Amino acid sequence: MQIAKSVGGPTRAPLLVIEEYDHWKVRMERFLLAKDKGEEIWRSVTKGPHVPVRTVVRDAAAQPMREDETHPAPLTVDDIEKLHADQVAFLEMVFGVPPSLFEHIKLCKSAKDIWDTLQDLIEGSEYMKDKRLTLVVNDFDTFTTTPGESVASASNRYRIVVNNLTAHGIV
Repeated sequence: MQIAKSVGGPTRAPLLVIEEYDHWKVRMERFLLAKDKGEEIWRSVTKGPHVPVRTVVRDAAAQPMREDETHPAPLTVDDIEKLHADQVAFLEMVFGVPPSLFEHIKLCKSAKDIWDTLQDLIEGSEYMKDKRLTLVVNDFDTFTTTPGESVASASNRYRIVVNNLTAHGIV
């Protein structure tokens, strides 16, 4: 896959490449946050879809609607904006998943469901997470420069090791 297709752009969600999942998560978060109402869109991914509290007006006071009532009060402007953010989040997440992974998310009903499904699928079990963490710490503990390596190259490799530690909550 060409890198240009996977990184996305200002108007196109980044496309997930399994081997670059950690990078994709960061790019997807930043892409969604940069959109209009980005905080609400990102909230939909991390917290789940907005569920409006439907009320009924009785005796000039709003009260929660019972299940047997059929005429709820109209949605508020805030509810409508949050529901729209949920739709945008869902669509952008769907567009960020390649056809090879679509079967895993096609039954998801929300952006959070997609995010969680991909995380479980790619990051795996707690055992696998612990194993990756051990590898990252080992990379740091055994970091050395190679004979003839430039300072710039060693610095770049070291920065990657530190970034991986940071991503795992170590630094």
